[in-house]
Amino acid sequence: MNPGEQQARFVSEFDRLFTELVRNKNYHDAISFYRTLPFNGVAPYFFALKLLLNCYVSLYRTGYGFGVFGVILKMGFVPDVVCFSNLVKGLCRDRRVQEATLLVKKMKHFGFAPNVVLYSSLIDGLCRAMKWEEAERVYAEMKNEGVHPNVITFSSLIQGLCRAGEFSKAKDMLDEMKMNGISPDVITYSSLIDGLCKSSKLEEAKGVFCEMNSNGVVPNIITYNSVISGLCSNGCWEESKGILCKMIISGVIPDAVSYNSIIRGLFVGSKWEEARAMFLNMDKNGVPPNEITYNTLIHGLCKLGELEKAKSTFCEMNSIGLVPNSRTYTSIINGLYSSGKSKEAKSMFCKMVISGVIPDVLTYNSIIHGSFQSGDWEEAKCLFGEMKRTGIYPSVFIYTTMVHGMCNIGMWDEVKSILCEMMEQAVLPNGVTVNVVLSALIRDGKRSEASRLLELTMERGEKSDIDTCNILMCALGLDDC
Repeated sequence: MNPGEQQARFVSEFDRLFTELVRNKNYHDAISFYRTLPFNGVAPYFFALKLLLNCYVSLYRTGYGFGVFGVILKMGFVPDVVCFSNLVKGLCRDRRVQEATLLVKKMKHFGFAPNVVLYSSLIDGLCRAMKWEEAERVYAEMKNEGVHPNVITFSSLIQGLCRAGEFSKAKDMLDEMKMNGISPDVITYSSLIDGLCKSSKLEEAKGVFCEMNSNGVVPNIITYNSVISGLCSNGCWEESKGILCKMIISGVIPDAVSYNSIIRGLFVGSKWEEARAMFLNMDKNGVPPNEITYNTLIHGLCKLGELEKAKSTFCEMNSIGLVPNSRTYTSIINGLYSSGKSKEAKSMFCKMVISGVIPDVLTYNSIIHGSFQSGDWEEAKCLFGEMKRTGIYPSVFIYTTMVHGMCNIGMWDEVKSILCEMMEQAVLPNGVTVNVVLSALIRDGKRSEASRLLELTMERGEKSDIDTCNILMCALGLDDC
């Protein structure tokens, strides 16, 4: 066998192995394997470089993919639509949709025709970036160029339209898909069901779920979890448990998300015993509870005033090696303050900080509100200052908590100071802030200020929060602050 034949045989075997590694998603091994080419006296060639580009994009290293693309051009190879498709997919996944759109324009300018894979990647990226109108424009452009959309194209558009709340358009897209002879798959149906459930359009979601089953499309874990979550959010706990049973009978194994949704829903319905039974079933069925499960239990128990059970669950969480986070501590702190146990709440806050869990804006809101409840406005003010020093910027909710607390004890100078600070920080008061101040003014007999505030509020109607801000400023004589 002469050297030319040997090299041809090596390249053939190399292509086979390289393709196999990429097909099996062993991208790191594939890249290492590619690096053996020079040691066998073989210069980089187009097919190998194209697969290498795919490897880098699949590993979320789009920049390296562009580096390989540069090598392809430098060596005089003509890139094909697959190279461009991979780069567009990588840019979209990196949320660089503007660059992806520009790349497609350049590609077309140089005479390359995008295919359905490339257009679908771009549409999906635009939908994920919430650029709905741009996605619809690309879809229209795609059809005008005679590129027929596939199930991935339609699924991306349906998911995007659902996120935008355009359910009528999403259903029209589903009809168009079917008219084009493309059968919706589990991803298409699941996207529509999830969007409808999250918007409390439960009857429509159930209708799509039934259609899905009647068309022989088998629901997966994501479909079932969307339906369960939607049912629980609308108070249909018994029905959600029925769907869980159907799910198990169908051979789809529930995960922590399935159980967590039902447990959360049962707590909303004040059904603690049933929530506990669901929690025990979860563990018995081989689904280990996670941090979200325990946070749901602790939050629910605290809301129901079952503080001892909440603390016991908190200890259980620690004992199995799950680390409480800011939400866990905040729920306990809230529960303790609501039960009048302010000292214990402060102790829990200290324990949280010592454990290395950083308090967030919700934690500070809880402890500031609790301090006001226990009559310690000075501590509330100190915590408010401490929060800002740690780099947490107060939201309108925190400011309203401070305003509420100071209004309740009639400290109007403090109220005015907080409102001025809100203005300086460009945090606009909302309707709740106005109601808090109005109620306190009436209670304290400040009838002229209250009347002025009420008149201005009535005139405001449904205007923006900037008008709310002006109302408060005028009513309290802070026009110049």
